Amino acid sequence: MLYHPYVKSEWIISREAKKFYSICAIVALFCYLGVLLSTVIALTAASEVVIKSALLGVFLESILFVGVLAAAIIWVAMWYFWFRFGIEGKAGGALWFLAMVVLGPIGALLYFVVVYRRMPLPSPTKEALPA
Repeated sequence: MLYHPYVKSEWIISREAKKFYSICAIVALFCYLGVLLSTVIALTAASEVVIKSALLGVFLESILFVGVLAAAIIWVAMWYFWFRFGIEGKAGGALWFLAMVVLGPIGALLYFVVVYRRMPLPSPTKEALPA
């Protein structure tokens, strides 16, 4: 196993990390994909009649920024989990590698839902328990 001095295992596979990545996945799904898809659909439906509002632009850009940030966090975390703790075997690992390369953050969201969320949490050690 490779040594990763900068990222502790607890940052990837703890209960708090699972909650944080769940929040990031929900935010990425709704803010990034939801705002992006709804904006494209609305602009397509409006054809040439588009109201150029500076306030609306700033609002959409800030929501999109939060969604992109959440998608980037999930993407990096799932790559790190795949490299360090990949438990799918060779065929499954290759499939998820292709999914995350080709689909990008959407592949990481799929990997999060299918693989990471179903992974059991490590049992607490005796040193971590309070006396």
